[in-house]
Amino acid sequence: QKTTPVQGRQPLPAHRPLHARPERRKPQPPCQG
Repeated sequence: QKTTPVQGRQPLPAHRPLHARPERRKPQPPCQG
């Protein structure tokens, strides 16, 4: 039962930085540009 919370907590923080990196690097908001 300890593997469920560990696995669910690891992918959560790992997905946040991964998505935030490509979004900030890529010029998605062309409205401001």
